[in-house]
Amino acid sequence: MMNQGVPRIVCMSNVGAGGSGTWFANRIVLPLFIRWLLPIIEDKDRMEAALRASSVEWVSVRLPNIVEGPEKPLRISNDGRGIGLSITASSTARFLLQQVSSPEWIRSAPSISN
Repeated sequence: MMNQGVPRIVCMSNVGAGGSGTWFANRIVLPLFIRWLLPIIEDKDRMEAALRASSVEWVSVRLPNIVEGPEKPLRISNDGRGIGLSITASSTARFLLQQVSSPEWIRSAPSISN
């Protein structure tokens, strides 16, 4: 990125990455009921570690289930607690695009939902 003059990367992650989310979701729901998501979260953990180790600007947006639907008000959390179980694709796109130029969440991983 630095060689090509790309100032910032905005990427999609998952609620659960970096220990975000509730204790119940991380210790009970994921291991027992949504096991297929665990390798994805492990991959997102590696991605976020690489971002933290880099010197570039980045925002890693942690998302729950993405569903169809119109834009809706957002719930945003630093630790993944207090957010809902889904977000519309339109709301996701709006937030991701805002991060391209906003300084608010640089070098952080907010969790968002509707």
